[in-house]
Amino acid sequence: MKFWPLIILLFAILPLRAQVFTTEADRDLIPVKTDTITPSMIPGIYPQIQNKTYKFDYVDSWIKRKLIWENLFMWNTDKGNIYIDPVIDLSFGKEGDRTLSQNTRGVIVNGQIEDKFTFRTEFYENQAVLPEYVSNRVDSFEIMPGLVRAKPFGDNGFDYGMVFSQFMWQPTDHYAMRFGYDRLHIGEGYRSFVLSDASHAYTFMSHHYTHGNWALTHMIASLRNPDVNGFNHVPRAESGAYQPKWFAMTMANWNPTDFLNISLAENTIFMPWDSTKSTFYPASLVPVPFLRSLLYENNGPHHVINTLLINARILPDIYLYGQFMGDEIRLGKLKEYDGLQGAMQFGIKWEKRYLVLKNFVQFEYNVATDNAYTSDSYWTAMTNMDQPLGHPYGQQFSEWVFRGQIALGRIVGNVHFSQLKGLYLPYGDSYYGIDYDAGDASGIFGPFFEPSTVTHIRGELAYVVNFQTNLQVFGSFAMRNYQSALPVDAVKSTAILFGLRHKIRNRNYDYF
Repeated sequence: MKFWPLIILLFAILPLRAQVFTTEADRDLIPVKTDTITPSMIPGIYPQIQNKTYKFDYVDSWIKRKLIWENLFMWNTDKGNIYIDPVIDLSFGKEGDRTLSQNTRGVIVNGQIEDKFTFRTEFYENQAVLPEYVSNRVDSFEIMPGLVRAKPFGDNGFDYGMVFSQFMWQPTDHYAMRFGYDRLHIGEGYRSFVLSDASHAYTFMSHHYTHGNWALTHMIASLRNPDVNGFNHVPRAESGAYQPKWFAMTMANWNPTDFLNISLAENTIFMPWDSTKSTFYPASLVPVPFLRSLLYENNGPHHVINTLLINARILPDIYLYGQFMGDEIRLGKLKEYDGLQGAMQFGIKWEKRYLVLKNFVQFEYNVATDNAYTSDSYWTAMTNMDQPLGHPYGQQFSEWVFRGQIALGRIVGNVHFSQLKGLYLPYGDSYYGIDYDAGDASGIFGPFFEPSTVTHIRGELAYVVNFQTNLQVFGSFAMRNYQSALPVDAVKSTAILFGLRHKIRNRNYDYF
């Protein structure tokens, strides 16, 4: 027993490597890129699996280590690791005379079993009083933007709970299976036209294959059509539940060089059972790109869109990226209103690691035509829970985004500017309707329509208390200027917020 303290000390100073799922906030905070394609690190698919190194220093007190260096609970053996942490967001602020608040309590469990099985589970309970324009949207859709159903709380607040979970099994160096209830983000942009972390979560299963510089991802998911506003006249399913629909995505990825990545993604929405009397679509399980495009685009009730993604690193710290999504192209009517139905993204980003965190500057332009996400059926729009799977505004808009971040030790400051011009602002809903025919009109908005404009400016300064759990003390301000196409209809608001939080999930209030 006299050697027991020595054994503890030896274990304490040895660094421990573990694999965990990255969070949505990690895309901006922690560099996780790699030049090697593995099933858990396929470029452009987030969250990824991150290798973390834990180095324990038992010179500090237990309280200090847990507060600023380590996870609260850690269980480490040669067979696996488990990390359990509480999550809080206690913040307060003002928007004019309106008092804002966020009260979030939750738990996150990260774990790894040997080197083949990685998992992450999150539970949250929330009560919030939001800025007035966000509350108006929740009242309209009955859903927190990008999150879950919400119910009224108090005089002007909302109560909502959230659960997210992902599991990855990687039995070989060339194959992995991922299963969960969460939302994925595809691409290097702030926004995405394929799948976005601003969408509502869904139950999914994906398979990832890699060989050399090639990778293939195939995913299936179960989606819902609640049609809260009755806009689409979609009835409940025969069971009384929200109308279900089936989704499949296949993405082929190629890294011809260390600085270039090219991907092709195919998204398919299958008609629900009440319409086709089919509960299973064998073609949805076949991991062959463009198979469903050939089978269904011109012959069948289902809806298929395809996207080209390009990421080119032109300098060690600078890269260009883009997405080109096509729903339907009518070669004989390219000059008309709906001759080209799709979306495009162009972006440039500089990023540089400083200690643990990273600095970056990002410019991005997004544009989506009319009918980019819709089809000839209300039931097969690219949506889940009445919200787009890709860009959160959906279609028929143009948008500029500028973002920047500077990190100095534990201090992180970031700014955000975005301006979106779109029809039907602030609550765009055309993306879950059906294709609209404007005849011989031309342009994104057509000559008969004038888009509204919404501008968001946001700044934040935070002190990172704990790098492992991303616990932060922060202060932020946000300004919103909504200018309707009607000159008499304009709304401006300014909000400030201060608090203590674990920054894990992104809140997406900057597109309406």
